[in-house]
Amino acid sequence: MKCRICGSEEEQTPFILTEKKIGTFEQFEYFLCRSCNTMQIISPPEDIRKYYPGKFDSFEKIKVIPLPKIKEVIFNLRNAHLFERRTLIGGVITFFFPNFISMYLMGKRITKETRILDVGSGTGNLLYALHREGMKNLMGIDPYITETILGPEGLMIGKMTLKDLNGKWDIVMFNHSFEHEKEPVEMLKEVRRLLSPSGLCLIRTPLMNSWAWQKYRENWVQLDAPRHNFIYSEDSLKRLAGSAGFKVKQIIYDSTDFQVWGSEQYKRDIPLLSEKSLHYGRKRSIFSRFDILRYKVKAISLNKKGRGDQAAFYLTMTDNE
Repeated sequence: MKCRICGSEEEQTPFILTEKKIGTFEQFEYFLCRSCNTMQIISPPEDIRKYYPGKFDSFEKIKVIPLPKIKEVIFNLRNAHLFERRTLIGGVITFFFPNFISMYLMGKRITKETRILDVGSGTGNLLYALHREGMKNLMGIDPYITETILGPEGLMIGKMTLKDLNGKWDIVMFNHSFEHEKEPVEMLKEVRRLLSPSGLCLIRTPLMNSWAWQKYRENWVQLDAPRHNFIYSEDSLKRLAGSAGFKVKQIIYDSTDFQVWGSEQYKRDIPLLSEKSLHYGRKRSIFSRFDILRYKVKAISLNKKGRGDQAAFYLTMTDNE
């Protein structure tokens, strides 16, 4: 089998991965490329929608939900720190109440006018959060939604793909959607077409070169068969970026305790959406408060060592370096 990322045709390592998120326990054929360490599905299901129960058929219009007064004051101080003038109190608030901008986009000059496109945005929860922070030029796209969603003040989630878009964007984001794409090279070439000359592509995705994969193997929760077409390694994402004219400028490991408790559940055949899952709270789960604390500490340690099971990749165009 030929690797669809690096092109290697050497003998690959086969794996049978089981669907455990919703609990169908169906099995799917994957292989791991021995050259670039990318896990990839051999034959994606013809109807992938059935593996996303409720996700694509129950979209609601984006609603404006008023914030409690104290939160409104706190968020306004944080926004002033992020977009206008840095202050000590704003910095303290941003530290204790980080948002997506402060966590992932502060390395790039961000203003309220920054043009941001979110690919695979689903219901648009992230975009609405950014909109609430005061950002004005936001758009999401997702080809699987039932219909285009119109939100407050022109915020839109379009039922479309990158090929349907024109114009230029300052930031194009894939927040755990890139691993679902069937044609990642073509996808990045479309991103390149749409990015402004100094634009940034942000990809947040699971990684094969992680402690969680080595420990849990087929029970690693982020394999997520059959929804994930590819699970990349740090090396394969760098190769992929280069083939589309990008360079990886920075990598930030941002894994959480989910890599441990989700995988521990899968070892016991407890689906992520089971009523016994920690996904719905600790009360019915198999974990104690101490377990969860240990898992959180483990995630922090793994991120510091570059061994977490997911990371944010910052891509810039090579001819603009």
